[in-house]
Amino acid sequence: MKNIEDNLLLSRITPIILTHNEAANISRVLGQLTWAQHVVVVDSGSQDGTQSIVNGYPNTRLYEREFDCHAIQWNFALEETGIRSEWILALDADHVLTRELRRELVTLTPAEDESGFRVAFTYCVLGQPLRASLYPPLVSLFRRGRARYVQQGHTQRLVIEGTIRSLKGHILHDDRKSFSHWVRSQNEYMRLEARLIKESTWGDLSWPNRLRKFIVPAPFAALIWSLLVKRTLLDGIPGVYYSMQRMLAESILSFHLLAGIRR
Repeated sequence: MKNIEDNLLLSRITPIILTHNEAANISRVLGQLTWAQHVVVVDSGSQDGTQSIVNGYPNTRLYEREFDCHAIQWNFALEETGIRSEWILALDADHVLTRELRRELVTLTPAEDESGFRVAFTYCVLGQPLRASLYPPLVSLFRRGRARYVQQGHTQRLVIEGTIRSLKGHILHDDRKSFSHWVRSQNEYMRLEARLIKESTWGDLSWPNRLRKFIVPAPFAALIWSLLVKRTLLDGIPGVYYSMQRMLAESILSFHLLAGIRR
């Protein structure tokens, strides 16, 4: 196989990672990015040792910025951290590149009209990969000059000019933080998602968000869809754990909708 450090495309990629108290995850992510000349990490005031771990990798550049919203934080990383590379690899702090994806990046030769590449995710629970999940593919690799983030609900959406195609390799979504941390995060995410649903017209809503407006069916639909349609029931305890997480997340959203989105 061609030497990964010598690949021309890889020399033009800067990975970006946003962090906040990601000590449980960040080492596994950075350990798969040693090929990058620079990795930009924008941290929003971690107190758990995340910054010390990041500084232990010689190819990282750490920036600290108070968090306001995901889109602004990502755009800060794109525009105000001195990145000069043509390509960006946007990762969450629990996104681990698989060997297959790294091999694909080695031989990737984008056409001039190709602005981004969509990557599918293999969701992991308790360290075990699941056969399927509700996590959608994302444009994770893109040309820096043709893209910008906008806020949508609890998270960001990438607006990109040009052709997008899909890669075959996957990224592992492997969050090892505690269940209590997950609950706190979901509460805030779903508060913002509820606001988006309340403020949108029926025609602007996706079909899952239309279902969520009926409040009661959504949590049960998420459980059934995950367990039976996505067949996570066959993954044993991790699959059941994931499906119940999705049901709980939808229940939190339903409570926010019922409460009129009050903090």
